[in-house]
Amino acid sequence: MSEDKFLGAAFFCIPRRLYVLVFAILTLAYGVVGVVRTLLQEALPGEAGAAAWQSQDRCIGHGCNDVLSCRGLREASFHFREVTSIFAGWLFGYWGVHGALHGYIDDLLYFAGFVFGCAVALVVIAAADGFYVLGCGEYPLNVVDEAILWSLPDVPVRDVVKTEIREAMVSYPVAFVNRLSRLNVYLVYLLVEAAGAAFFLYTAHQVMLLAQLTRHGVLGLGATYDLSTWRERMMLRNGLQNKDDYGAASADS
Repeated sequence: MSEDKFLGAAFFCIPRRLYVLVFAILTLAYGVVGVVRTLLQEALPGEAGAAAWQSQDRCIGHGCNDVLSCRGLREASFHFREVTSIFAGWLFGYWGVHGALHGYIDDLLYFAGFVFGCAVALVVIAAADGFYVLGCGEYPLNVVDEAILWSLPDVPVRDVVKTEIREAMVSYPVAFVNRLSRLNVYLVYLLVEAAGAAFFLYTAHQVMLLAQLTRHGVLGLGATYDLSTWRERMMLRNGLQNKDDYGAASADS
């Protein structure tokens, strides 16, 4: 990575290639771990708790036709987000690692497209969850998972509240969940999703810049050329040319 100084920095201080590489490794690890956990536990990480699985309110099985309803759509956005991020994460994460390590442009572009797609997906899912809340008067699982059920202890609510919501509740009525958590849960959810979308957009931009600089460099002459080195090379070349001209003139005389 001797040419990293020509590839710029992310967040003003982190070498751009290192930033993309670390993010790609984390994406790959998230996908691989998620796939393994899903296969071993036969459930997605953050899945609804025991009460929801055992409830008669839950519609499951090949004979379930209750799809386009509040009950049928309660976990839809959560499942879509988790399945796409886990199963696509390991594939595109691999391409990101491969591209960042070896400078493969196509792999970096694939990874940039995936990261940009993650940002778009967050916005679309947040809008869909908003329509669900307005139409059903309750939160879908995705809102609760993103806004309340964090892995950090006692953040943003106490662990006892998280346990009650995850394990004891079948549905998530807006007024009751807000009162229990002492938060405007949907507002917290929007803030989390907005921050996530902004981060993904920034990262996708960094990956695109890395691909562009790896292919063309700052001046379009390759990744190892910048203004200072270009000036030094031109002075060196002109100096050698002047010497050659002087030597030729001396020989003629």
